[in-house]
Amino acid sequence: MSASEAESHRQTACVEYVKNCAIPIVGIHDDRAWIFGTSALFIGDGVSCLVTARHVIDELNRSVTVDKMVLPVPHRALPGFQRDVNGIGEFTEAGCPTIDPGAVRDVRPPDRSEDICAIVLLSEDVVSQLSRSYNSVDDSFFLAEGAEVENYYIAGYPRGARLDRDGETGYRFYHYCPRKLSAVPEGVLWEPPADPDVNLFFEPPNNILNQYGKPIKEPDLAGLSGSLVWAELPESQDAGLWRPQRQMRVAGLQTSCSESRRIVRATRATTIRSLLASIPPSKDEL
Repeated sequence: MSASEAESHRQTACVEYVKNCAIPIVGIHDDRAWIFGTSALFIGDGVSCLVTARHVIDELNRSVTVDKMVLPVPHRALPGFQRDVNGIGEFTEAGCPTIDPGAVRDVRPPDRSEDICAIVLLSEDVVSQLSRSYNSVDDSFFLAEGAEVENYYIAGYPRGARLDRDGETGYRFYHYCPRKLSAVPEGVLWEPPADPDVNLFFEPPNNILNQYGKPIKEPDLAGLSGSLVWAELPESQDAGLWRPQRQMRVAGLQTSCSESRRIVRATRATTIRSLLASIPPSKDEL
């Protein structure tokens, strides 16, 4: 295998890994599904929660056309309804089972510039079902300060990425490898205001890819809110067998993008860790 082929296989494995960490947050109305953002399952000491952007949950709660929030569980899907569904997306409105998250409590930082939210899951059965469909992360997955990074990945299910074909609606997965910016970009008016101690900034590439690895002409970056920002660490010479979960670390969480869609803002991993550390064990809330 050539070096270029090995690199291609490595990137494919990394994308597949982060794809399996991305959980769509879906609102249901009259049996129609609408994606509001992306989240990730965090499982820690006595705490299981979905981590996403604060404004994703605010928009879902404010929506007058949403009856309830549900979470897709592809592991329960019938053959033919999981992943590439009829060539239109990762899952369809009618084809993918969903579960109600049950009893939850959302936890937010007091500072609104920290656009993150943790949805604490109080049902062990819900956590078990999600764990069978998605990869979870824990405290060991957060990127260490000052760590060298090979590549960054942002991946999720944009709310605008709907495809309709033959009467079925599918939801597409996006991913891209952005370039990290060294400072707060000038000339961009952020709301809430940007804070370099809280935020990271990235420049997307010209080509953003769908689940088939094909470029998307008009990507909806704004709809990727709540997606984790993953950092791929350089391969260690003495690390043994290469596996994506050994190389991938959480650097942050995408929260917004500039009006031009050319700059993406994220909340740093340190802020996410602080929020998660503030959550009491679930048994203490029952």
